[in-house]
Amino acid sequence: MRICAVVPTYNRKGPLAQCLEALLRQTRRLDEILVIDNASTDGTGQMIAEKFPNKVTHVRLPENTGSAGGFTTGMSLAYGHGHGWIWCMDDDAIPVEDTLQKLLEADSRSDVPTVAKVCSRCDPITGQRFAQGDILDFKSRTNLGIDQTDWAGKTVAIDCAPWAGLLVDAEAAHKVGYAKAGLFAWRDDYVFTAELGRFGRILHVDNTTIFHHLPYKTFSAVEKHGSRRVIVDDYWKLYYEFRNTFFWRSLCFGKSRTIARHTTLYFRYLAGILIYDDFKWYRMRILTKAFFDALTGRLGRRVEPGDFHKRFGIANGPSPQPQ
Repeated sequence: MRICAVVPTYNRKGPLAQCLEALLRQTRRLDEILVIDNASTDGTGQMIAEKFPNKVTHVRLPENTGSAGGFTTGMSLAYGHGHGWIWCMDDDAIPVEDTLQKLLEADSRSDVPTVAKVCSRCDPITGQRFAQGDILDFKSRTNLGIDQTDWAGKTVAIDCAPWAGLLVDAEAAHKVGYAKAGLFAWRDDYVFTAELGRFGRILHVDNTTIFHHLPYKTFSAVEKHGSRRVIVDDYWKLYYEFRNTFFWRSLCFGKSRTIARHTTLYFRYLAGILIYDDFKWYRMRILTKAFFDALTGRLGRRVEPGDFHKRFGIANGPSPQPQ
């Protein structure tokens, strides 16, 4: 059984180096590590050449294709290289040494084939452990997290999972067509795993973990009158989150019901902008674009990373860009 790790990255050579070191320390050695470089400008390629000579396959793309494009390229290459399993990894995730080994050993006996496994996540700041992934509740037509009493110390079936530490059957990934590159970033992992679930089970394995920051920290926010508001610098991220969540919910629960849900969300977000936020017209324009692109099914890189900084001529802030 050949296993390849796929790590998309963009301008995060420091965290990437720690991630690669953790991958090379795995007790079950990887047969290949593929770094898909989304046109980084921070010397990522030089860092890999200096620190990991002949240990990492570095593939530099001509432009930033986001996590969706990066994982699509990486999984396609891994499948072409003859690997049976693909270990998807965020470039700032740190798996403990036996993570891959325990994922492989996790009991998956069933009449239904297992097409993916994912481990739990540990916040490196607080040390708190969380389940990765959700189950779909078709009665309420929403996604629900797994209750800790259900997943702690167990292996349980889930419906959707994030990229970080997702071990995927290469043949099943190939049948799905990999990630949808047009999603660019955010919810592309849930779209991929929702489609992957048509071919078998996805398991959450709790006897090992990775260190990784919680997803909500991806969006910088401030508190205003008891409401957590996304800062305007990160509104380009909100565009992809809103649009791609619509795509994912339509896939899982049907488009007509998703239209009703997201129309309500759209007007609720507009009201929040008018009450709490600065740069109201800019925020409303981005949100409206996300809403209508979702309704019409327009994918692709429709809002540039750091759009607010470029539009208003403001120097880039510290917000991280997607992989």
